[in-house]
Amino acid sequence: MATFDNLFKCSLGGETFQLADYTFKIEPIVDAKVGRTGTKLELTGEGWVEVTDASTWSAALGAASEAFQIDGVDVVIVGPNSQVEAAIYAGTCLLGGPNITLEVLKQSGGAALVKNLRFTAKGECNANQSKQPEVTLKTKIATRPDGLTIVTITGEIKGQGSSDYMTAVLLPQFQAQYPAAQYVTNYEYTSNAGGDDVTFEATFAQLAEPYPPAGAGNTIVDGDTTTRTERDEQHRLVNTTSYDLLFTGDPGALVDALRPQTPVIPSKPEPRLSCVAPARYGPTAVRSAFKAAISVTRLAGVLSKLNGVRCCGK
Repeated sequence: MATFDNLFKCSLGGETFQLADYTFKIEPIVDAKVGRTGTKLELTGEGWVEVTDASTWSAALGAASEAFQIDGVDVVIVGPNSQVEAAIYAGTCLLGGPNITLEVLKQSGGAALVKNLRFTAKGECNANQSKQPEVTLKTKIATRPDGLTIVTITGEIKGQGSSDYMTAVLLPQFQAQYPAAQYVTNYEYTSNAGGDDVTFEATFAQLAEPYPPAGAGNTIVDGDTTTRTERDEQHRLVNTTSYDLLFTGDPGALVDALRPQTPVIPSKPEPRLSCVAPARYGPTAVRSAFKAAISVTRLAGVLSKLNGVRCCGK
């Protein structure tokens, strides 16, 4: 996927881009006899495609061009505060809109691997369909005995494009407010056949502590971490850290990221890994343990104990 880069985020169907800037125009359609009959919407965004390797230049430019050749998808602009600033929803547009035009402009400052781009999305809708769907929200916050919170947001969305508004606008706002590094997210919604009446529920369970490092390209979505300290038959203190994680990505890379980098032990940790094969495109469950033997003289005074630390607040 090509990347526009800077301040504003543009959601275009299933693709997401960064924009340097944008303009939004709303123009009434007026009939001399009956008054306003509809609304013309025009959204223009500007950004650029940039690569560091000439071998990927054609592919990056082609990916951007392909994404902007699809009409009839929602075009939504989100600002730095994760709030929707402008949008044209396919569910409210007539004649299969919005229709999108892409312009490939001159090189940026003469740089060989930077290309300026501008897109324009246009749509027309009836006078009573130019507004965003109406949203009603209720928030419930439950505090557990350990002080962790579980936030439950329920709501109803009514109006054209409600189902698209839920996934493209509301959910990203919730996830920005309750980031994955601090909360476990679950959500579900129900829509009618026309997509203009949606009820939903989203739950965000606070983590007791941040997830461990997952490695490049991996994302941890749920799990537990347990640390156990005990003595072995040679009276050495043995620390065992066990991970039971649900994640997306490469299991091997995840275990490498979890492996202690500077262990205070005379020998290297010995990982034990078991991987539960997921359904296609689904997350993967990984269980891994690292055991380290530590000399008594180095950690004199440390008590032998079993200490369980939960990684997620569930």
